[in-house]
Amino acid sequence: MKYAVIGLGAFGSSAARQLFRKGAEVIGVDVNMDRVNSVKDEVSLVVRLDATHENALRSHGIGDVDVLIAAISDNFEAQVLVVVHAKQHGIKKIIARATTPDHIRILKAVGADEVFNPEETAARWMVQRLLITKRVSYPVLSSYIEQVYFA
Repeated sequence: MKYAVIGLGAFGSSAARQLFRKGAEVIGVDVNMDRVNSVKDEVSLVVRLDATHENALRSHGIGDVDVLIAAISDNFEAQVLVVVHAKQHGIKKIIARATTPDHIRILKAVGADEVFNPEETAARWMVQRLLITKRVSYPVLSSYIEQVYFA
């Protein structure tokens, strides 16, 4: 599988690195050169470009990926444009990061196949882990979670 991660902030760079470590072909994209440089040795290809421009996705083979992860967190308009362009280029699966319920609704409406809020997901996992410790041995559960999600 071939992935593109658009937006290499804390979440996007972590996702790109983890996918690459698991053997995936990963293209990382950001407008910030410092972020690009931070992952240059840990993904298949990393480019500095503005993915909000319609032809930018095509310029480095990004339009040919199987999955595009729109991980832009600080510019909602850019996030929406990336999803719209990815959909127009026929990318099979588009996953987008959102920060509010309205963002989730809008990103789904413009073509994202899956939308999530990483902070909400992390909080849900933490609460489950805190509550499950009363029923299951924490070290066993913790080891399983680390192997499945973070290895």
